[in-house]
Amino acid sequence: MEQLYSASRKLWWLVLLRGVVAVLLGLFALFSPSTTLAIFVTFFGIYAIIDGLSAVGMAIASRKEQSLWGWLIVEGVVSVLAGLFAVSWPGKTALIVGFLIGFWAVLLGAAQLVQAFALRRELSGVWGWVLASGIIGVLWGIFVLAVPSIGILTVLWVFGIFALAFGIWTVGLSWRIRSAARQLLSD
Repeated sequence: MEQLYSASRKLWWLVLLRGVVAVLLGLFALFSPSTTLAIFVTFFGIYAIIDGLSAVGMAIASRKEQSLWGWLIVEGVVSVLAGLFAVSWPGKTALIVGFLIGFWAVLLGAAQLVQAFALRRELSGVWGWVLASGIIGVLWGIFVLAVPSIGILTVLWVFGIFALAFGIWTVGLSWRIRSAARQLLSD
């Protein structure tokens, strides 16, 4: 326990730094949405590529054990293509990012729905989670396709609000850690 207090006393400022960066990121997302969008498009592209490659890797690795591996390949290819488009043409992607994310979510959600019903026969404890994920993906995608500018702006606002709230909470936590460590030293 003493080691924990010693570490807290020395490292409280890292918690503070984490909170300050989150606050700045949240404010940036809320008050500079165009720049945030450009950064978001790039990160989305990188994420979609990694997600797709992971899905393809899982499909190939499990192709002998699972009958569903083909749908996982479809999911992976869709993600990689969406990611490559976003990374290759970030300016154009920023204009159509709502549509890109909407189509991506609908296609991934649809692939997950197919997987869920096939999993019902093989992994009864998992299929409901995959089904819920697929439904959420399809619904989110339809919403973003219906109103792409609101869809992407909503994502940025939710992210900005979350980062701001998390940052404020983390700054407060850092001061509590510092205070608790000082009090333990004085006792």
